[in-house]
Amino acid sequence: MADIAEEAGSSPALIHHYFGTKLGLAEAALHMTADQLIERLEHVPDADIETFLNATLAAYLDFLEEHPASWTALLRGVGDPALGSIARRVDDHATGFALRKLGEIGLTGPLIETGVRGWLELVKSTCLAWLSSGEPARPILQVYLASAFMGCVQAAATAGDLP
Repeated sequence: MADIAEEAGSSPALIHHYFGTKLGLAEAALHMTADQLIERLEHVPDADIETFLNATLAAYLDFLEEHPASWTALLRGVGDPALGSIARRVDDHATGFALRKLGEIGLTGPLIETGVRGWLELVKSTCLAWLSSGEPARPILQVYLASAFMGCVQAAATAGDLP
C-alpha cells in the first residue's frame, strides 16, 4: 500500500481510508477498467452487422493496447468471487450488445447466446496471447476475430435448425 500511495502522491492512510484493503483497491481499479471498456463499446456507431462488428473489435483492441495491464488484471480476477463478478459484468454487457445487434437480423435464442459467449471466451484467450507475444499483427487478429464471430453465430443458427 505504501508503494501505491507513493506512486499516487498520497499517503497509505488515505488509501486505506478510501479502499480499506488491497482487495478493495483492486476492486475499485477493476470497476474503473470495466466501466471504461463498456463506455468505449457503447460509443460504437450503429451500422450493419459487419461494420458494427469491425468497429466494436477496433474499439476493444484499442482499449487493450491502451490498458494492457488493467485488462489483463480484469481477466485474471475471474477466480476471485468479488473480482470475477466485475469481469462477468463486462461479458454480460458485450453479450447483450451482440445479441441486440443479431436480433435486428432475426438471429435470437439460447444457441445464439451460447455462440456469442463462446466467441467471447475465444476473444479473451486470443487477446491475452496477443498482448503477450504481439502476434499476429493486429489487422490479422481483427479479421480472425470477426471471422470467428461469424462462424460461431452461423454454427449456432445452423444447429438451431436441426431437428
